[in-house]
Amino acid sequence: MLNKAAGQLAAFPLDDALIHQPDMIPLSAVGREPVFFFGTLMDVRVLAFILGRPVADDELSPAILQGYRRMRARDAVYPVLVRDAQSTMEGRLLWPQTARDLVRINHFEEDEYIASQIEVSQAGETLSAWAYIGLDHMPASDEVWSLERWAEIDLEAFLKRCEFWMQDSPL
Repeated sequence: MLNKAAGQLAAFPLDDALIHQPDMIPLSAVGREPVFFFGTLMDVRVLAFILGRPVADDELSPAILQGYRRMRARDAVYPVLVRDAQSTMEGRLLWPQTARDLVRINHFEEDEYIASQIEVSQAGETLSAWAYIGLDHMPASDEVWSLERWAEIDLEAFLKRCEFWMQDSPL
């Protein structure tokens, strides 16, 4: 449970480094601003593993991002967004409800992505949301990325890699 006034999670104070992570989603977004997932975190098994808790069916909701394509990152099994004015793509929105959730998502994304605010559409309404945009060292390949194809081929090995990536998560 987040104590907003004290900046604490349960009885543990949040480290300033967690609160002021440059290029990541600020903790002030908790409960206020959604995160747009366009890749592996759209899979509830991956998201549950990263969050370290079960994910309810209604926690993720569909949203549309215009002006981007989802492409496989070169030399990786996950995607990056590529600007394309003619493209529209579907993703999922999560409204982080705890600082712990957001800290863990930021930790998962921090080495290869930068958080950026974008506009998405949901049920005909335009919303501001956060998305993780690939860093320069993560160029796109020529392959369109598909969640279904990725889940069939790469999910099992990816979850094992998630164990390694999340072992030093601060929360």
